[in-house]
Amino acid sequence: FEDTVWCSVHLKGVRLLVGLCYRSTASGAENGAKLLELIERARAKVGAGPLLLMGDFNYPRLYEEGQTFDVGNSVAEDVVFHQKTQELLLVQNILMDTRHRGQQRPSLLDLVFTVEDNLVQNVRYEEPLGKSDHVVLMFDLALGDEEEIHQSKKRNYWRGNYDKINQRLEGIDWAAKLGAADVHEAWNIFKKVLDEC
Repeated sequence: FEDTVWCSVHLKGVRLLVGLCYRSTASGAENGAKLLELIERARAKVGAGPLLLMGDFNYPRLYEEGQTFDVGNSVAEDVVFHQKTQELLLVQNILMDTRHRGQQRPSLLDLVFTVEDNLVQNVRYEEPLGKSDHVVLMFDLALGDEEEIHQSKKRNYWRGNYDKINQRLEGIDWAAKLGAADVHEAWNIFKKVLDEC
């Protein structure tokens, strides 16, 4: 399959595989099979990682309202394409028609597939560029935030000398130490004493 561009993008500590495909309306079954093979290889490459596959796939019947698929023995290219995306557990994120031309029936040709359900968010359908009859798709990618690294003291509890800690705590006059402290103050005093053990 020739009309495709792929790249790997590193964002927020995540490696995202991005693919852009164009399938011509004149594309034959052989080229369609190559496209499916390419998508299958991309899906295998990312494993459980993120994948963003976009393009003008030119299957106008694929997502028509009320469309059902008789997947029995069908060899129709759009049915085979749909079956393959389902088999690979790809999520199609575009829900509205993306091509509008004069009096022709609008259609959903431009698709955005991901592996994760909520990777694509806030999809916006903008005005076409120049004389194009396809909308411009804008969306946000939710790749997750980098984990913050917190520097904190962690105790190795299984190596604690609990006999010594108990002796120290038993030697404290708690009535005098806590006095008239409220619950929060008493807790903070207790934690401080425990930290010093």
